[in-house]
Amino acid sequence: MAGGPIILRAARRELAAARRWYEERDPEVAARFAAAIAATFRSIIAAPERSSFLRSPAAGARFPKSARVRRAFVRDFPYVVLFDVTSAGDVRMIAIAHQARKPGYWRTRIRGDG
Repeated sequence: MAGGPIILRAARRELAAARRWYEERDPEVAARFAAAIAATFRSIIAAPERSSFLRSPAAGARFPKSARVRRAFVRDFPYVVLFDVTSAGDVRMIAIAHQARKPGYWRTRIRGDG
């Protein structure tokens, strides 16, 4: 990895919204969520190749051919971190997505350069 991780602004907003949602319901769960996200980020940064590639979704919505989006599941929570590795070698967090909501909404964030 050339530098630190890049977290897209939209992904930061998603993370903040999810944390707020848990905080409003149970601060202890919110703290566990934050720890689980941090552990997922550390795992991604340490070895991005361990995460599986995301396949292009069915029904005509295709990723750019050069897009190499990977996913890492957040332990004990229904979230997945979607990321890629840029041509410069930086890990770029694309989305912090709830697994049961709006599948594929983040696809517009993908560039074919990474």
